[in-house]
Amino acid sequence: MFYLLRDMFRDKMMINQYAESIRTHFEQKNLDVVCFFLPTDETERLECINPKYIDDQNEYEKLKRILADAEKLLDAQKNEE
Repeated sequence: MFYLLRDMFRDKMMINQYAESIRTHFEQKNLDVVCFFLPTDETERLECINPKYIDDQNEYEKLKRILADAEKLLDAQKNEE
């Protein structure tokens, strides 16, 4: 879940471009992920839904790497604004 500042959702072109860049990034890494983008009035953040269902430690570590990578994308987007 990408929680993005509500103002970003006012510009449909901007949010669509952002979502497309995230999708492309994960596709290029051959990662099968689903991202949801939600508005927030608080701090932008990234959260994972239901990581407790992952029992395999290797899969859990992979998920942590994916999240860290996605957080870098979120930070990069903030720095471009």
